[in-house]
Amino acid sequence: MSNLEAVTVMQSYDSEEDAERVFDLIKEKNAKEVLQILKSNRVPLNHTDKTGMSLLDQASWSGLEDVVRFLLANGVDPNNSTHESGYKSLMFAAIAGHQGICQLLLDYGAYVYSTNAIGKTAAEMAAFVGQHECVSIINNYIALDEIEKLLHPKGDDSDKIYPKEFSQALHDLIKTHIIHPVWIMLFLRDHYQIIWQHRQKFCYVLDRIFERQLRCKESNEFVEAFLEKERHKPSTIIRNYVKQLMKMEQTDRIRPNLERFLRNAVQAFPYHHCLLFQALVKNLAAVEFGNLPDAFYVIMSVFSGQRMMETAHFCATCGTVTSTKRCCKEKQDEEQRCSLRNSIVSKTAVQNDGSVSKNGTIQNEQTEDLHVEKNYQFDTLLVKIASIVSRTFSRILSPKICIAGIQGYLRKKHGTEMFLETIDPITGQQTWKVADEDYDLAQEIARSGFGDMIHDFERNQKYELGLKLVINQLKEKNEKVHVLDIGAGTGLLSMMAIRAGADYVTALEMLKPMANCAEEIVRKNGYEGQIRLIASRSTELTDEEISAIEKSDVIVAEVFDTELIGEGALRTFKEAHQKLVKPGCRVVPSSARIFLVPVQSDFLMRFHRLPSRNLKVPESSKLCPGAGAVHDIHLSEVPEEEICVLAEPFVAFSFDFEDGPSIKYNETLIKTFDAQSDGRFEAILMWWELDMDGTGQNILSTAPERWNTEAKWRDHWMQGVYYLPQSIQVRKNQKVSVHCSHDEFSFWFSATQNESHTFEPNYCRCKTHVACSRTAIYRLNELDEDLDFDHFLKENFTGKSVVNLDDGSLISLLLAKYAKTVRIVQPNVHFVEVISAYIAENDIQNVQICEDYASVPSSEVDVIVSEPFYLFSFLPWHNICFWFMAHKLLISPESRNLSLSPREGIIYAMPVKFDDLWKIAAPFGIMEDFDLTPFDDVINKARRAVDAMVEPQPLWEYPSIITGEPVIVARFDFNASPTRESFVAKIISSLIGTNAIVFWMDWLHNGYRLTSGLLNSPEIGKRPSWSISQRQGVYFLPESERCLPFCSSTTVKVDFCPNAQFSFHFEHGT
Repeated sequence: MSNLEAVTVMQSYDSEEDAERVFDLIKEKNAKEVLQILKSNRVPLNHTDKTGMSLLDQASWSGLEDVVRFLLANGVDPNNSTHESGYKSLMFAAIAGHQGICQLLLDYGAYVYSTNAIGKTAAEMAAFVGQHECVSIINNYIALDEIEKLLHPKGDDSDKIYPKEFSQALHDLIKTHIIHPVWIMLFLRDHYQIIWQHRQKFCYVLDRIFERQLRCKESNEFVEAFLEKERHKPSTIIRNYVKQLMKMEQTDRIRPNLERFLRNAVQAFPYHHCLLFQALVKNLAAVEFGNLPDAFYVIMSVFSGQRMMETAHFCATCGTVTSTKRCCKEKQDEEQRCSLRNSIVSKTAVQNDGSVSKNGTIQNEQTEDLHVEKNYQFDTLLVKIASIVSRTFSRILSPKICIAGIQGYLRKKHGTEMFLETIDPITGQQTWKVADEDYDLAQEIARSGFGDMIHDFERNQKYELGLKLVINQLKEKNEKVHVLDIGAGTGLLSMMAIRAGADYVTALEMLKPMANCAEEIVRKNGYEGQIRLIASRSTELTDEEISAIEKSDVIVAEVFDTELIGEGALRTFKEAHQKLVKPGCRVVPSSARIFLVPVQSDFLMRFHRLPSRNLKVPESSKLCPGAGAVHDIHLSEVPEEEICVLAEPFVAFSFDFEDGPSIKYNETLIKTFDAQSDGRFEAILMWWELDMDGTGQNILSTAPERWNTEAKWRDHWMQGVYYLPQSIQVRKNQKVSVHCSHDEFSFWFSATQNESHTFEPNYCRCKTHVACSRTAIYRLNELDEDLDFDHFLKENFTGKSVVNLDDGSLISLLLAKYAKTVRIVQPNVHFVEVISAYIAENDIQNVQICEDYASVPSSEVDVIVSEPFYLFSFLPWHNICFWFMAHKLLISPESRNLSLSPREGIIYAMPVKFDDLWKIAAPFGIMEDFDLTPFDDVINKARRAVDAMVEPQPLWEYPSIITGEPVIVARFDFNASPTRESFVAKIISSLIGTNAIVFWMDWLHNGYRLTSGLLNSPEIGKRPSWSISQRQGVYFLPESERCLPFCSSTTVKVDFCPNAQFSFHFEHGT
């Protein structure tokens, strides 16, 4: 870690004059003489002046990095503070703007969240004085120990020990505050050999860090696929791609390729509701492409503040922050890497030193049109390079959500505005709009659909029974009981704890608007003064906040998801035991068990396996293990005959939440079962159960009806399906081993005959599981198996020249069997790779992939065909975007009487009575004798502030009965031009109890109807059968209509705009 070796320092101190002399020399920045004195043992290394300022503090303030390194290497604690105002070394370094020293102090364990006498952290103090580079370094820091834990979960006993060089490379990449893609590419080039050697673990660690920062599961399949497949010399690959990014014509104000890359990378950033992302989108959307400020300037402004951009100096090539110069021709330490500029972007001349803008963009640069050798498919290479760098960029950007002051920045810049994701229905691109002032985060909470959690009476009652038993046991010992409620939500469990006899409750809720609502609920129910609300995660409390909380006797927490551990339950309980509670603390629930069932199921495999009836599956897809994420599903809605059970349920993992030290973040076990029948072991069903109080009698289970006759419906906890990387054939009575693993957030499984075999979580290598959702894969299989659809293609398109407009569809390859030629307009670059692999595997010669509709020679086309289906569609009518693209081809002067299929589209509506789904939108009112109406007020305010909501739901998973006849809401003639239209329809309920109106869309081809909704003939009082391959739209009736003692009607008005947007309005009457 240091160029200066630690030395043994004897405790023989000279006079006070020597100590004062050292402080003076540090202030004079005389590092050489300071080190001589310190090495001579004449001054104690932990000496302080009369203000309490230590040698380390002073050296950090003065910028003497060698002195700081020497002190740290010899055991000086960076977290000790005797300063009269509570300042620590990291604060001094940050305020003074010494980036290297900040990094050094962090590497030696300096606490990020420690505060001074006025309650400010080092990052906050640095931001206050404008040292935004230091703010960036501090808030982006991830300790090397965290990397080591992921690489070596069992320490020295881990199955594989990775070299220090590898862990250090990972740490250098992950901890960086430099987010420029060129810097990332150069970093990958410099460390390519060690990263390539351990490529799978490299991807794994990036993913785990990403999950921990954002509580978000997303696999780094693109990085893995790139590292796995690409065989060209890395320096050549990176050099060529950097050339493309850096190209700039004399008339350009920005580098267009780099600008496009950065905007796409931000758009691909997955955590769309975080404040950082909203700020990025807001600021990028305000700048037209090609204008200044460029995307890098905007990103860094949001990331580190406007003031940093006005004062900091950036390398014009890689974005590195430097102390004095911005042009890479000025060779400073870090920028010597970018003297590569002369070879990366050859013959590039900077006209004069004043030609560099504040954001590092060279204004008058003349760059020759760089020639890139095309001795291999360079277009494909660009996709691969873009994938690896944008994914790495995304992961480096991810921790920035934690930047101190970002919320204040947003409030200052945009008041109380809220940024909402929308889809451009014509292009399919994600766009963002700023909502009205009264649309705040509380409305997003209200509309998040977690109401069924509070309506889960079994959950509520079992939690309260557990609290009563545990609190009574402590009360019998004449003890006062302090309860810690983690993830308090509405405060329901906190109030239950008080009612059960607790003396005091501390409730932690990470969402501030939710915490505010809970405070109002607590007051309304008379528990003010007995329940204290804190708006924070339990795992993100500062040392000062922890010290202000009285140690608790009982933990009550509902921090579970379908996988049990996906919301961070393991860390929540383990760290709570370490920091927040007394020894012997009781926990409700006390423990959990994970149950598995090995199965064979053609039905479930349709969500995972790629279609193979009409097309040969590419070899890469055959061997692909698929996406590693759990498939959460309501298994009770899958007919029993669709699943062949190979063994009875068995326990894979147990977690004792009352024993913090026993909780492991990483664990691997081998479990065996005896096969009860012949079959193919393809998938594993999973659910969990909680023992609420340790008695074994109060059990809360998520088992489906097949294994739990008293199973209750709940949408917040479903069951999970895990697809094996490779299925195996088993025989009756055969003993089969299952490799079971988990990390902090997820599980993964494999069938193995070798008990010493180790494996990592699944990563998709064929791109299909990355590009397509599980429902989209089911749809691919459904069409592939549809003989009527195949007959329709043969009858209508044999011998014709066809253009296919879809995204995420293989209809083009099915058409290729019959059509003369097929041109595919496929906007999704990832799915282009999927189609290309199928084309190569099946040796299809009459298919051409076009970048966009403008590249289609309409004079050579007979017919335009679409399913239609687009991967970005949430509701069935989102797929109508094909109409706009097709119309541009139809009106082309070169077109020759083109026909269009489908020719018509119809939106239907039908009233239903859901058994349970209505709960996600139902008000709480009085729940378990507690008044939760303040939360209802939030919901009502939200619904009044926005248009009536029609939300997507997979209705095959949610039982209902038909309460009225379906009606046509809107009809579209696709041979006409898209124009603004309004439609009105009246939906009449014939049965009391109607609680929703469902919508779907049918697409009418010549002799074939493709539906996204109802599959059976509608009969009032009977259950509908819904398409599994698409989601339908649902409008939940308000409580006042749902509870009417008589039948009623609803009038729906639908406005269709030329930009393909739909607006729904509802009026209720008798």
